[in-house]
Amino acid sequence: LNLDWTPVPIIPKFVDIVVNGMADRAFEIKGDSMLPLTSGSIVIGKFIEDISYVKDGKTYILLTKEDGIVYKRVEVQDNSFKLISDNKEYDPYLLSNDDILEIWEGIAFFSLDFPNPNTEFSSIKNHINNLYSNLDDIKKKL
Repeated sequence: LNLDWTPVPIIPKFVDIVVNGMADRAFEIKGDSMLPLTSGSIVIGKFIEDISYVKDGKTYILLTKEDGIVYKRVEVQDNSFKLISDNKEYDPYLLSNDDILEIWEGIAFFSLDFPNPNTEFSSIKNHINNLYSNLDDIKKKL
């Protein structure tokens, strides 16, 4: 048993992956604009060979001239894309097709952080349960 080992360097901003002859790429994302994916999550992308293959509402990793790696939900516009964050605290913005170097469709992700439960859903569920409880109280009084 050889316990001598060299640690693997920190994962770069992307890593190429080949599975069954298909080349994909893993990208590390930063920031909170695409919650529930947390900063540091890894998104696996499939290379898009033609810009016309981009579909509204899907998520893409865009390699851009100005901002580097950008992971957003996309809406196709004339000669540009509207980039939309899943975190509604961030406003959508336009990115010109000329500013895009590569496009990768998001096909999977993995993270070392578990996503937070949807507190908005939990709150609604609690309100509904309280309404049922109140209705039961009213029925008993009738």
